[in-house]
Amino acid sequence: MQEFEFNSEVGQFTDAPQGLNMHHLMVPASVVKKINGSLPARFVVRLGDFTWHGAVMSMGDGRGCVMVNRQNVKKLGLNIGSKVTLHLTEDNSQYGMPMCDELQEVLRQDAEANERFHGLTPGKQSNIIHYVGKTKNPQLRIDKALFFMENLKALARGKEEVGRIIGAKKD
Repeated sequence: MQEFEFNSEVGQFTDAPQGLNMHHLMVPASVVKKINGSLPARFVVRLGDFTWHGAVMSMGDGRGCVMVNRQNVKKLGLNIGSKVTLHLTEDNSQYGMPMCDELQEVLRQDAEANERFHGLTPGKQSNIIHYVGKTKNPQLRIDKALFFMENLKALARGKEEVGRIIGAKKD
């Protein structure tokens, strides 16, 4: 299992489309060279006592970066330019994040939903897992899991968009 610890700095992409000026943590070229396989590569990211599932993505110049959302930057008390020590541990989990029990149970009981879910790209699977799992109330997690899987089953194969699965996009 690969593990890396190194000093990094909080940055922000300023040339991204409007509203997508994501914060990131730089990964030096010396670390990127040691990563087995190609980028993006999934890791469990630790910054102090805070841990999340993320990916090292290529910057195109030999360096890499790990995205960190605005809420986590704020929660950690960081600013652009903050110096941090970043710890990466290879993520060998099936989905790149834990799947809540409620979604697991819906997939266990609904063979068609299970088959359709596992036919999605890993990124779409992660999005669905995230949207269901971020809900604090267990009954609402069940309701969301059922709603999302019914939406998924209603979509034509090959036309599965996360926005339509979660009900954010209508025809």
